[in-house]
Amino acid sequence: MNCDHCGLSFTHEPHPYHTKNFCCIGCSTVYQLIENHNLKSYYSFHPKAGNIPPSQTADYSYLGDEAFHSKFVTFQDKTTEHAKLSIPNIHCSACIWILEQLNQFDNGIHWSRVNFSEKTIRVSYEFRKTSLQKICERLSALGYPPEMTLSSNKASASKTPRKLWMQIGVAGFAFGNIMFLSLATYFDSNEYWILRFRPFFEYLMFIMSIPVVFYSGKDFYISAWKGLKNKWLSLDVPIALGISVLFIKSCHAVFVAGELGYFDSLAGLVFFLLIGKYVQQRSYQSLSFDRDYTAYFPIGVTQVDSDGLHHRVPLEQIQKGDVLFLKPEELIPIDGKLISDEASIDYSFVTGEAKRIKKIAQQKVYAGGRICKQSCMITACTTIKKSELIQLWNQDTFQKKNSPFEKTWTHVLGRNFTAAILTITALTCVIWGFIEPSKIPEIAAAILIVACPCALALAGPFVLGNMLQYFGKHSFYIKNTATIERLGRASHLVFDKTGTLTNTQGATVEYIGNPLSEKEAEVLRSVFYQSHHPLSKSIEEFLSPCRLIVDFESETFIGLGIKASINQDQIKVGSEDFIKVPENSKTIGSVVYVEINGNYRGCFKILQAIRPQLVSMFKKLTPFSISLLSGDSSSEKNRFKKILPKHTTYVFKQTPFDKIKYIKGLQANHEQVVMIGDGLNDAGALKQSNVGIAVSEHKQVFTPASDAIIYAKKIHHLPEYLWAIQKSKSLVKICVIGSLSYNLVGIGIAVIGKLSPIIAAILMPLSSISVVVFASASTYLLHKKLQKMTLN
Repeated sequence: MNCDHCGLSFTHEPHPYHTKNFCCIGCSTVYQLIENHNLKSYYSFHPKAGNIPPSQTADYSYLGDEAFHSKFVTFQDKTTEHAKLSIPNIHCSACIWILEQLNQFDNGIHWSRVNFSEKTIRVSYEFRKTSLQKICERLSALGYPPEMTLSSNKASASKTPRKLWMQIGVAGFAFGNIMFLSLATYFDSNEYWILRFRPFFEYLMFIMSIPVVFYSGKDFYISAWKGLKNKWLSLDVPIALGISVLFIKSCHAVFVAGELGYFDSLAGLVFFLLIGKYVQQRSYQSLSFDRDYTAYFPIGVTQVDSDGLHHRVPLEQIQKGDVLFLKPEELIPIDGKLISDEASIDYSFVTGEAKRIKKIAQQKVYAGGRICKQSCMITACTTIKKSELIQLWNQDTFQKKNSPFEKTWTHVLGRNFTAAILTITALTCVIWGFIEPSKIPEIAAAILIVACPCALALAGPFVLGNMLQYFGKHSFYIKNTATIERLGRASHLVFDKTGTLTNTQGATVEYIGNPLSEKEAEVLRSVFYQSHHPLSKSIEEFLSPCRLIVDFESETFIGLGIKASINQDQIKVGSEDFIKVPENSKTIGSVVYVEINGNYRGCFKILQAIRPQLVSMFKKLTPFSISLLSGDSSSEKNRFKKILPKHTTYVFKQTPFDKIKYIKGLQANHEQVVMIGDGLNDAGALKQSNVGIAVSEHKQVFTPASDAIIYAKKIHHLPEYLWAIQKSKSLVKICVIGSLSYNLVGIGIAVIGKLSPIIAAILMPLSSISVVVFASASTYLLHKKLQKMTLN
């Protein structure tokens, strides 16, 4: 009978449970765990999903020691910890599914997320209800023991090349020796020694082909089988069929028909296929490595030197032990220890829960927390390469919801192409069955191999991956290749006004109201220094001759203003919705009102400078629909009408929630919306849009909700960046068309019986190499042209 969990057949006495029969106690136990925790939908998605790794026991008591415990914990607050563990036993989608349901087994676990390529799991749990030790013991009992080494958090992908090299070595060794042994069979001779020893050579070639098929080529079979189980025609299906056809035909020829086999072609085929696979993996790995470690992140930070002076420096320059000054609403960019007496931190970007955590001096703070209330200082405990910001920017919370077709159109094309190839192969075999049946195996193998659409799968990621790096060199930082594809479909550009189209430098600031004393001016400058808002920066610069106070309590209200307490004075600055402004004191324009100890004192009126070269920028953006959103009044509408295209839509007095509603309305009309904002008040709109581009003035504001970040001084190059994205899409199409043409020509030659399997095996990786070479050269030339276009 067959086991009701793993699906394997067995003949011994079963291990029954209710009406089910299992081959072993392990399968029975796993089934009971799944059933008892209401997870039986597992069998709906993955019927007879395969063997669960054997249960293992290990001693994890040493995790009670803080020295070991801290090596695996990436975040900690009063109730919650996050840990990252290496799980080498993860091998299929069923493993991922059950590991991401750990919260059903332990109510102390909030969630668990698997990174299949790294074979790691990130777990969030409440340490009062459970512990890292218990979680590791649970994982081990389920058959997924964590690899607890100091280097276990590194990607395990580095193990794959060694295995691949061994497979290439076995196939190459067999190919060379089989070719040598085949020399005796290549000559049409009736000499005695050839006739005498040829059977021996053929048996020896058969023996050498066995490890080639069942070791070197096994990954092609595994991948093809997993794809078919999930009703997906993967790219390895025709390859697996081609290898099988050649092996079976060769065995039949040698052991049944007494004819020459194709073991030399078989070994050569697998060898060259593995070479092609190596080229692909190296291409993907190089892209992944560059993407993860470029330190392109547009994050600057305020460093405090030994004299107490503040300097803006790139985050990648920060070393362990450096002192950083962080303002309210600024993200903690790096793990560190708090120097200030206390700080209020919002870890919602990390935990998903919008609550503030109070920290006191010398407590550890983690990257990703947002500073609330007053500013603070921390000592860096690590460097950016070990920070959690990369994972933060890519976590599920901030991913766009797109249809599978939008994400993987080249994969869909590859799947349909595979189905077409199988159909062509079947029809060709039928036709050759009437012409010369003996040539069917060789022709079928040649078609299946030369038509492998590997280059189709390589085209998009390689071209767009290269462009990710090049855009980064132009201070345009894009999250992933899917964002590039969405940018290529953009139809409506929505611009925020303040801080996006306007510049804090060169702004004209005027104070209107009762004169301020020197002490009041110092207090107000200190309050405005706490904020990243463009208007606050302009006012702080206007008040810069005054002394700066950095140690006080403040609270920022997004879209409204700031409340602070300094030297027993209660200060409020912000909009008229935040402060009680007398009717006769209300002013038109970009205005920030001031209230001290409950009394209205006056306002700062700011006329911000418009960024240079915007006129030429908008002339190049005429193909797009454009909207201008602003929280200010419409007093500056006439000013911007001289710059923006005639078809621009103007919407003023918009709260952050109004902006989200406006974008939803555009999307309801089937617009592909790109939102360009400053990343502070616009975080919700950036997330709602199809693509959110955050404009960063000094590279200090990191915005997880955005899909791309552009340096403010480069915003006028947005048309050139969008042009390069369109060209990138064209390059992908050229690669795909070239690959399809290459395959179709090869298929045509193979169909008429003029292409041997070994030549097909050589041509197949050459198509991938040609795509890599073309993509590298074309994207480099595109980058050079983009450089010339953006010199100013």
